[in-house]
Amino acid sequence: MLTIALLSCCFLLLAFLLQREIGRPLTLLVVCCFALMPGAWLNSADILSENFFIVISIASLLIATSIFNNPDDIKNYVLLALLFVITVMSRTIGFAILPALAIASTGQSSLQKRHKIRLLIVLGSVLILWFGWKKFILSLELNPIYSF
Repeated sequence: MLTIALLSCCFLLLAFLLQREIGRPLTLLVVCCFALMPGAWLNSADILSENFFIVISIASLLIATSIFNNPDDIKNYVLLALLFVITVMSRTIGFAILPALAIASTGQSSLQKRHKIRLLIVLGSVLILWFGWKKFILSLELNPIYSF
């Protein structure tokens, strides 16, 4: 039941994100295609963290686009850092979002240098927290296979 609720949140967040960027008709087409893909439903049944990861990833992208539109709101940077930490902690593939955001921010003419520095601080803090977490976990493990 929880996986279906999270998958529904994925559809809603994706629709909200895309509607701001590509308009309503194309958004409806993309979300319907995603909803009809068998992989979306099969992965939600097999991998319990999949839908949670997608929800957090899309929410991170929504916050990132709001930073691009309103770069002076400090709360968005803190929320983005928190969402990125949760994304990376839930699945290591979450690191793929970090360079994508860094590349996207370089192309944003609305962002001044101080805003780009704030985004770099967000990205750096995620890396530092992740390495700290991994070191903590490794200190609990006695098996050398898990070392860096």
